[in-house]
Amino acid sequence: MANESNLVTIGWLLAGADLSSHQYGLVMLSGATWVKCSAITDQALGILQNKPTSGLAATVAVGGVSKCKLGASVTAGTSKIGPDANGAGIPKTDATHWAIGVALESVTLAATPTGDELASVLINGPFHAANAS
Repeated sequence: MANESNLVTIGWLLAGADLSSHQYGLVMLSGATWVKCSAITDQALGILQNKPTSGLAATVAVGGVSKCKLGASVTAGTSKIGPDANGAGIPKTDATHWAIGVALESVTLAATPTGDELASVLINGPFHAANAS
């Protein structure tokens, strides 16, 4: 079961799009607003904690342990988490891909994921996935 602890958040920047269905997804900055990560090469800067619509304040965890929406199975302690094309967390190993943290629990997604699968992630990035342990 995913948990949160000692979150460091930014809450004064606005959502640059409707993020109401993206809670616990990976986000990045576009100018001075938060937007959903939409490519596997995006540099996620945090994990969205609330459900803002465009123009409303987004609360984004940039440190601590956060719940993270998953797009693939992860392994505790070894899966470095970065975005998939939908802004969900997936394991990263490619040196050109950015990771935001490390999974603290193992989660195996079903053959047909529901989109609600969460894991606890220690946010300690961003960093290039192959360059950190």
